[in-house]
Amino acid sequence: MGEIGFSHELINYKEETDERYLYYPIEYYDEKPVIDDCFDIWSLGCVFHEICTGDKVFNDKLQIIENKLPTLSHSKFDHSLMTIIEEMLQMERKDRPNSKFILKFLVSLIYFCE
Repeated sequence: MGEIGFSHELINYKEETDERYLYYPIEYYDEKPVIDDCFDIWSLGCVFHEICTGDKVFNDKLQIIENKLPTLSHSKFDHSLMTIIEEMLQMERKDRPNSKFILKFLVSLIYFCE
């Protein structure tokens, strides 16, 4: 979670001595990664998934590179919540929602639950 909002500082940081890299998107492993807001959206999707399921999305770098996203159970959680997490974890940066969309979704989810 400490990486959220600081993605621009990660360009030269490729140490994998801890598990932070499990929250980094596929583009992190490119030779010249594009580090932008889409990077943070992926990381936030990993955090949301972990909050909802109690498990990390990925256990190792290979799962990220091979896009081995576990199936999210819609039976335990709101379908729209699981859908937005899946969208946040899209391999293609352009397919991930932007922060404005995610914020509107979260506000509507909170309003709906009241």
